[in-house]
Amino acid sequence: MSRYFDLHATRNFGRKLNAVIEFIRYNSLPFGKSMLFIAGPFILLGSVLMTQFMNQTIMRSIRITQGNFEENPYDLVSIMSVVGGFIVIFIGSIILISTVYEYIILYDQRKSNQIEVSEVWDRVKKNMWSLLLTLIVFSVILIVLYVIFVVALGMMVMIHPVLMVVGMFALMICVMFAMAYFMLAIFIQVYEGKGLSNAFQRTSFLIKDNLWSTVGIIVVTSLIQSTISSAFIIPAYINFIIYAMHSSQSAVMEEPGTMFMVINYISIAIYLLANYILYAIPLLGVAFQYFNLAEKKEAKGLMNKLETFGLSDESNEDEEHY
Repeated sequence: MSRYFDLHATRNFGRKLNAVIEFIRYNSLPFGKSMLFIAGPFILLGSVLMTQFMNQTIMRSIRITQGNFEENPYDLVSIMSVVGGFIVIFIGSIILISTVYEYIILYDQRKSNQIEVSEVWDRVKKNMWSLLLTLIVFSVILIVLYVIFVVALGMMVMIHPVLMVVGMFALMICVMFAMAYFMLAIFIQVYEGKGLSNAFQRTSFLIKDNLWSTVGIIVVTSLIQSTISSAFIIPAYINFIIYAMHSSQSAVMEEPGTMFMVINYISIAIYLLANYILYAIPLLGVAFQYFNLAEKKEAKGLMNKLETFGLSDESNEDEEHY
């Protein structure tokens, strides 16, 4: 059954969170299939490669508790797997962002959730490369900010230790502001089809006087995402606790068996996959923040309704007062 609710509306903070939940509820099957079939394979492959390194780290920790110190704890396979994992997950993240936002565009255009995976994939293939430059620029700026603040923190420590705390707090604030700005710019770039510089200009216009609310929606939706995804790591914790309790009965901590390693490997891989797929929650939060700001400043949704002789005003909600 075709279902749709209006994306273009002014929403206060609570209504934006409700909109994210409603969007997922209305589109659970086609939206979930799009993410799993398009972004899922890349995220899963990256998760498997990263799990190889994480398992090696766990084994290293166990050997250290047994008094076995290794000069070269990580073999070449583990190093290559973590590097390959980062690369594949980076590509998968671009595809995930593009999948979420291209689905929103199709949903908005059709006013329906009758959307096929192939239709989303066709749009992702055409437009995901434009996101690559944006993410590279964002990564470079974050690295530069980090280096500047590390140097500044070192100087602050030499002056007074208390200044280090102030500097770390300032670093967190700057990173959150940069995240809010760039995440909104990415959505504008995809949704409005703008180039990188024009997307930044558009972001500056929309986010003016609304920076804190944008940061707030990203922080809260990210907390929701991390809370839900943390449930998927519970089997790995249970597996390790059972192993630790079994080993505590012996004078020497035993080497983990095959079953422990298999369960641990699968649990961590599933957790990493779920963790990345659930990033759709903060991405949707950014999208609804965009619709909220665009409607507040330009009333685009209302103008579209007038142009199409829409007489209802269902999307007219109280202005944001977060």
